[in-house]
This record gives sequence, C-alpha cells and structure tokens, in this order.
Amino acid sequence: MVRFSPGHAITLVAVLLISSALVACGGSNDDDAPAALAEDGGITVVDAWARPANIGDAGHDHHSADASPASEHDHSTSVTSAIYLTLENTGDTDQQLVSVQTDAADMAEIHETTDNAGTMQMRPVEGIDVPAGKRVEMTPGGLHIMLMGLHESLEAGDDIEVTLEFASGLTLTIDDIEVRDQ
Repeated sequence: MVRFSPGHAITLVAVLLISSALVACGGSNDDDAPAALAEDGGITVVDAWARPANIGDAGHDHHSADASPASEHDHSTSVTSAIYLTLENTGDTDQQLVSVQTDAADMAEIHETTDNAGTMQMRPVEGIDVPAGKRVEMTPGGLHIMLMGLHESLEAGDDIEVTLEFASGLTLTIDDIEVRDQ
C-alpha cells in the first residue's frame, strides 16, 4: 500500500491541476473551448484575434469593417486594424479596462460601434466594465480595440502584442494575439 504525506498529496494535486490546465490550453482553436491567452488578477483573456491590414493601402478605404473612426485624432491617412477578445473576470472584484498599449501601432483605443441614424460609427470609450464573475465580449460591430497608424502590415498568421491596463492598476500583457481572416 502506498501512503502519501500531506506534502506529497498537495504536490500530486498541484501536478494534476497543472497537467489538466496544459491539456485544456493546448487544444484546438474551437470557439466552444478557446485557449486562455493570459490570466492575472482574476482577469482571463480568451479568443483574442486581430484583423489583417495592409499598410500599402494607406491611401485607400482601409478601415476595419466596424465603421469609420470618430476619435479626436486624425488617422484618416493611416492604416487601421481592430482586435477582438473576451475578458472574463473570475475574481471577486469588479475591473475596468481603461487603456491598451502596443508597439504595433501609433495608437490603440477602446472603441464601441454605434448606430447613429442608420450610419454605423465608432467612438472611443473611457473604459469597459468587467464585473466580478462576468465576461465581456469584444466582437466585430460592437466593442473592440482599434489600432491606428499601424507600423507594418498585419497578415493572417502573424502575432502581435498588447498590454491591457485596468483602473485597479492591473496590467496584462498578451504577446500572441493572432491575426486572422474572419
């Protein structure tokens, strides 16, 4: 008969939990079971992706399919893209996403798409509330992260890095947001 001391039992449980997490995160790209890209402070980011963009299109209509930008900054001649993701707050404290930083573009803003008398428009928002125990989805035609003034083209299969900043002081860096044709 094998006997485990309390220390061995804790180690065994930890190994099993880590193994289960690795199996869960290493799975398919199925939308029903998206892999977690980053987790900290109760915030988990899942199914993060960005739209492709070609900087050779700077003189053409290049904006993401969400709408035309309506921010205070003029990026009418710069190439844009958008990032979509889901924020899950598994913690006990409400969080609010207040800004996004990236080296991939001159500027990243949190936007929402609204219907203004039949015309879809994007507007920057101050932040996105992520209540404890809830999830918030950023999707095409809704909330999203707008990248303006891309430094280079984004092609399907590329990865970009962004840092999410929350009002609580939490920062969360995601280094493998995949560019996808969707």
